[in-house]
Amino acid sequence: MTMSRIMGALGRVGKRAPEVVTLFVSVDPKRDTPAVLKEYVASFKTPLVGLTGSDEEVDRVAAAYHGAYQLVPTNTRNYLVNHTSAIFLIDRQGKLRQYFKYDEKPETLAAVLQTVLDEQP
Repeated sequence: MTMSRIMGALGRVGKRAPEVVTLFVSVDPKRDTPAVLKEYVASFKTPLVGLTGSDEEVDRVAAAYHGAYQLVPTNTRNYLVNHTSAIFLIDRQGKLRQYFKYDEKPETLAAVLQTVLDEQP
């Protein structure tokens, strides 16, 4: 659902959409291998980059952007992953500009995204 909202926002910024890089950062590198992420991101119509890394690298990225996650054991072989569900808008310099709720309206996302795109690099 979050990706559909992001795609809706990108559709609203029009010809500037290719300037936006959409990143999906996995917090579960054990299951989300590069091959799994490649298949996942290919299922979307908008360009999407899937990132993963070691536990330490994932922890560093989560901390840098005030994200959180926790692996939750179950009574099965599988586990659950609780994680921050916000959408992060990061500018060209890597600065976190705004958090959005996971269910933010595409119109709202697009308006703020357009403002950032209109700034001088």
